Amino acid sequence: MGFSSYDDLITEISGGKSWFQPFQKTSLLVGVAGAWYNSWQWTGNPPAGAYAGSALDATQTLDTTAGALYHGGNVSADTKHLVAFGCQVAAATAVPGAIMVVDKLLHYPQINANSNSLQNMTQGAELPRYTDGKGVMMLLDVTTALGATASNLTVHYSNTLDQDHVLGSTVNMTVSSAIARVGHSGLLTGNFNPFLPLAAGDLGVKTVISVTFGTAMLAGVVSMCLVKPLCYLPLPAVNVMSERDFVFQIAALPRIYDGACLSFIVLEPGALAATTPFQGYVQFGWG
Repeated sequence: MGFSSYDDLITEISGGKSWFQPFQKTSLLVGVAGAWYNSWQWTGNPPAGAYAGSALDATQTLDTTAGALYHGGNVSADTKHLVAFGCQVAAATAVPGAIMVVDKLLHYPQINANSNSLQNMTQGAELPRYTDGKGVMMLLDVTTALGATASNLTVHYSNTLDQDHVLGSTVNMTVSSAIARVGHSGLLTGNFNPFLPLAAGDLGVKTVISVTFGTAMLAGVVSMCLVKPLCYLPLPAVNVMSERDFVFQIAALPRIYDGACLSFIVLEPGALAATTPFQGYVQFGWG
């Protein structure tokens, strides 16, 4: 399915096959320049999401999961697509930054950063979408602030061919990362933004097998998220709506699957004040 032409897109959308969804997400704590943050735990519309499930056990997230952005419900046998995306922010320390829309597929909660023991994940659920793993990436979301002891990170994962691979580069965690920060992001040597690096030639991730911190960080809990990146929007100026058209400007029309759990990750270029709102909209169409 999808749209056979621009005329077809206009016909479908003007016939009611569309959804316009405004959003506002508010940052939790003071941000750090050059770091990425996962808005999943931020308040606003949609409300803050949680990391449900048993420790280290794969837990799926869907459009009905608290924290997911509503996108108009299931539309099969039509296919739904992201048509336009806009966002603005009022804080000067938030620009020039960026915001990404991702489909949050599943997470492994309650990974202990204050342990240097091997932590084996449990595969209690499989990817609910993008089941072949292609384009699926990993990030660690801090759920309890990390301690001040430096540590590297080793992750074993299964790739799209079900091979056990390890990260493609040495990854260093960022000490004292606050809640909602991507724990390996930043501007220091060994930081990676916003996703963990895959082994050379890998096209994505199907499961996370194990996580090991080289040194116990004295404090901290993280959740491993598997996400599918859908679009990237620069935020070049304060109090200006930055917009992306996926029909003419960038002919992409990212697919939004039934059940997609949409969320945002944000690049903060400066020391962003707590409770800074990011406001915008996402436009969907299907046919």
